[in-house]
Amino acid sequence: MILKNVERNDNFVIFEYIATWPYGFDFMLDVTQLIINSDFKNNVTRFAYAPLGTDLKDRLLDLKTFQYNVKRCFREESNTIAIAGNSSIMELPLQIMLFNNTDIVKLYIPKSYDHDIDDHMFDKYMDSMEIKAYCISYKRGNV
Repeated sequence: MILKNVERNDNFVIFEYIATWPYGFDFMLDVTQLIINSDFKNNVTRFAYAPLGTDLKDRLLDLKTFQYNVKRCFREESNTIAIAGNSSIMELPLQIMLFNNTDIVKLYIPKSYDHDIDDHMFDKYMDSMEIKAYCISYKRGNV
């Protein structure tokens, strides 16, 4: 992934990345599941998605009900997925947002952590998650 932009506002530092290739809904599901399994585990603090034509809605209770199985939470394709939690890899809370049929991925961290962050701190993390998710999607025939 390539870091395109870093934006700082009153609440968050937002890192906008460009994925190697545009991705679709199946990839979004795979990468969300990968982030839960390999990093957040049971430390997910937010899971939200927006079916086509709707606003982002919190679905954390659904995720817990389905024992953190992302695919079981969906009845229809969504254009946005947000997953947040306490990262065991980066050792701080973060949120990742994926946007269907784009190449954009956004990573959010709380503004309170900004003093410990340099703009390229998450590059390897994002690259690793992208590569692992593409491998999973490729094995399933989703890429």
